[in-house]
Amino acid sequence: ILTDMDDAHGEMDDILQGRVTRLALGVLPAAAITMVPPFVARLEASSVAVSLSVQEGTMDSLLLRLRAGDLDLLVGNLPHRTLDADLVSEGLYEDPLECVVRSGHPLQETSGLNWKHMQQWPMLLPPPGTSTRRAMDEWFTQEGLVIPRRHVESVSTLTNVGVLSKTESVGFMARKVAEHFARLGLLHLLPLQVNNVGLHVGLVWLRQRERESALQQIRAMFHEVVSQMERAGG
Repeated sequence: ILTDMDDAHGEMDDILQGRVTRLALGVLPAAAITMVPPFVARLEASSVAVSLSVQEGTMDSLLLRLRAGDLDLLVGNLPHRTLDADLVSEGLYEDPLECVVRSGHPLQETSGLNWKHMQQWPMLLPPPGTSTRRAMDEWFTQEGLVIPRRHVESVSTLTNVGVLSKTESVGFMARKVAEHFARLGLLHLLPLQVNNVGLHVGLVWLRQRERESALQQIRAMFHEVVSQMERAGG
């Protein structure tokens, strides 16, 4: 592990020197579509010559790779729990949860739409144990709603979009992701509020690397990307 960490440090030094190197990002599904493409565009527009590796997974699996030295930085939905002392995190933006269906779904034409209407349809939900699902379960209980027996549990954005676009299921998705697929004509955002449930998208890295200039540079690029997205209304 120490050898891997030394290699990672050496690669980040290469970034500062302008040499072609490899930056390894761990990405959670919520950020894979909204954050990675504009970050890559920002990276290409800079003077940094870097080969980027992107690995998608759950927070637990990515944290293992981060600690092993296989990843330099994690991007995605920050957990609600306090991170261990060897980790540091910072927020990028808050992303509310939206209720979504396929374009042309019968619920689009339902007058007086409310949450009771959702009980009649299959649901697509985050898996149990994820921070988003825990928050949703609490919210369902508060609203007196019951998860229907017909439901699919998935953390994969592409799987979720595929299932929603081909079925009558009702799903839940981060607003920025949902709006992206709505612009493509695949999904429709229903006018229902999922109160107090959302994603806190941010960055996670090892505390022992906090003072590395190269890592600070990459983090600054992510903040620039978020600022650009906000100015563009996306």
